[in-house]
Amino acid sequence: MKPTQDFNFKRWVWPITYGILLFFLLQNIGRIFNLADGMMGLLSPIVIGFFIAFILNIPMRAIERGLVNRFLIRKELPSLRRTISILLTLLVVILLFTVIVRYVGPQLTDSVMLLGRQMPGYMNEVQKWVTDISQNVELPAEVATKLTTYFNDALQWLLNFLTDFVPKLIGGVVGFASSLINVFMGLVFALYMLFNKEKMVRGVKKLTAALLPENIFRKVHDVAALTNNTFNGYFTGQLTEAFVLGGLCFLGMSIFRFPYAPLISVIVGVTALIPILGAYLGAIPSAFLILIENPIKALWFVIFIVCLQQLEGSLIYPRIVGSSIGLTGFWVMAALIVGGGIAGIPGVIIGVPACSVLYTLTSKKTNEVLKKKQLDIR
Repeated sequence: MKPTQDFNFKRWVWPITYGILLFFLLQNIGRIFNLADGMMGLLSPIVIGFFIAFILNIPMRAIERGLVNRFLIRKELPSLRRTISILLTLLVVILLFTVIVRYVGPQLTDSVMLLGRQMPGYMNEVQKWVTDISQNVELPAEVATKLTTYFNDALQWLLNFLTDFVPKLIGGVVGFASSLINVFMGLVFALYMLFNKEKMVRGVKKLTAALLPENIFRKVHDVAALTNNTFNGYFTGQLTEAFVLGGLCFLGMSIFRFPYAPLISVIVGVTALIPILGAYLGAIPSAFLILIENPIKALWFVIFIVCLQQLEGSLIYPRIVGSSIGLTGFWVMAALIVGGGIAGIPGVIIGVPACSVLYTLTSKKTNEVLKKKQLDIR
């Protein structure tokens, strides 16, 4: 009789190896995190370069397709087309930073400094205003005291924030200058990536095709293409919307002579990068800034910002961002909460496109399974 093989070594070698590696990782999780931090420090120029290349690729692609390929350089000269596209992109970025530093920067600094100087007077005015209201409306003494305390605490917090803002800003500039070498190396790496992006992508495809089975390679390729299209579409739309919304806010506030127009326009533009919540996150502190100077103008500002948000939701956002997210409001909120809880502000920014990718893959897989089971769920 032939002996029966109760144990197939080849069948169990991978699960056993995986279990041993998982046990080793869990036992040395602290050392692994320390090693990862050290590796991130060494790879920081590459990470910075990849981020810069990703952002610069958005305008470069538009310039190359819409201007260089159509009017300037023949298609037979790809290297020259790419060089001119990169140079024009850098020129646009330099001009944009020049405008910000030359015009927006001083006004923004003046607004912050003016608000900091006038804050003590605002605190006294608000306290007097609350006292007058309590006397005319005949509010209970406890309610008037609580209102005064709440206003004073809020104004004191804002004063402390503005007092610490300039030193923190200077510290951020100093920290940026100290890491200028990494930023410069990252910029060089980004330019190299932009110039050779097709060649690098082709090389990665060849490597993954050689190392992975064909069916897994196809799946990895599809996921990578979906991720690239989703992130590109999302950030292109969000950045464009932020500039448009911030510009419209500054134009409207200048026409209606609202105070702190540069500061509030920057706040509205930056918070516009966050879907759904961005409009409210930008409007609440902005309205409070105007409230402590002129309550009537604060009311008109709220009306103005509501109209601007309606214009954004019905006209600007659908045309600029379009269907690049592909998520309902519930999933966008979930992505913001989870992303913010995991990685803070960066998690909030990249959480929505990442959730969009996972949602698309899950929906596709679910539909495939239902189709195999011949189920029609509606």
